[in-house]
Amino acid sequence: MERIQSINPQRIEWCCTDHGITPSMLAAEVGIKPERMDKLMAGEDGIVFNQLDSIAKYFGRGALFFLEPTPVDEARLRTTAFRTLANQKPELSGKLKTLIERTERQREIYLSLLEDLDPSQRPTFAPPALPTNNARDAAKLARTWLGLGEENNFDDYRAAVEAKGILVFRSNGYTGKWQIAKENPILGFALYDETCPVIVVKKQASNTQQSFTLMHELGHLLLHKMLEMQRIIEAPNSDLFDVLAYVAYALEPLTRKSRADRAMAGVSAHFNAKHQVFLDFVLAHYVELGVDELDVENLSGLLALKYQGSMKDALDDLGAPQEINRSFSGFQKHLYA
Repeated sequence: MERIQSINPQRIEWCCTDHGITPSMLAAEVGIKPERMDKLMAGEDGIVFNQLDSIAKYFGRGALFFLEPTPVDEARLRTTAFRTLANQKPELSGKLKTLIERTERQREIYLSLLEDLDPSQRPTFAPPALPTNNARDAAKLARTWLGLGEENNFDDYRAAVEAKGILVFRSNGYTGKWQIAKENPILGFALYDETCPVIVVKKQASNTQQSFTLMHELGHLLLHKMLEMQRIIEAPNSDLFDVLAYVAYALEPLTRKSRADRAMAGVSAHFNAKHQVFLDFVLAHYVELGVDELDVENLSGLLALKYQGSMKDALDDLGAPQEINRSFSGFQKHLYA
C-alpha cells in the first residue's frame, strides 16, 4: 500500500503530550514498529492509511486532523468550557479528554437537530437569578425551578434537568467510547454554555450517588459565576458533592458524622438487629474514610473486616448474598433522606 507522506508529526506529538504518552508508547498501542514511528516523527517517511487510521482512532480524531500542515491551535480546537474544566481538574486522562470532546460534538449534533423544531418546542436554558448571599434561599429557588416532587430517583432528576435545556449523558458502565474508567476518581463533569450546558454522570451501582453527582454538577452550572459554594455555606467538613447538591436538594449541609447518626434512625426502623450492627460498622468507615466506602465494590472487603475474613460467618449472620446486597444498597437512602 502507498505510504502517506504528508502526515504532520507535530500534531502526533501534540496528541501524545495531551494524552501523557510518548510516540514510542503510541507505536506499541497501535501496532506500528518503533523504527517506523521514529522515521515518521522525524519527517523522514510516511505510513499507510490503516496505520494513520489506527492513530486517529486511538486519539478519537479523524485522519484528516493529522494531514493539516499547521500546528494545533488549542484555542480553536477546544472550547472555553473544555479549557476551564481542564484547569479545574488537572488529573484528566487522555481518554477522558477525548470523552469531553466527544460530548461537545454530540451537543453540536443535538443543537443542529433542534433547528428543525419550532422555537416554542425547543427546551431553553434560562436559569433563575439565584441570590448570592443566602445559600438556603438559592437552594429552594433551584428546587422550585426544577419542579421536583417529594421523592425522586436518578431518572426523575435527569428528566427535570433536561426539561430546563441542559443535556445530560450517563457514561457506559464497562466498555465503549462513552466509558469513564472505573478506577478514575472523577464521577462526572459539567460544561457550561449559555445556550445548552452539558452534564456527564459516571454510571455507578448506587442510584443515590448518581443522583448526587447530577445535582453536584448542576450546582456548578447554576453557580459558575458565584463564589466557591463550600466557602459560601461554610461547610468544609461535609462531603463536597453534598455541599454542591445542597443547591438543588435544599438540604442542610451535614458532616459525615451527623449524617451517619441521622441515618441510623432509619436503619433501626427498617433492618433487623444483625443487619443494624453491620450497617453501623459500615457507617463508621464512611465517617472515617468518606463516601467511597459506600461503593458496592467495597462490600466484600467490609464483610471481611467485620467478620475477620470468614465469609461463612457473614452469610450465617446476615443471610444470603442477595439479602446483604439489598441491605447495603438500601440503607444508603437514609443518609440523604
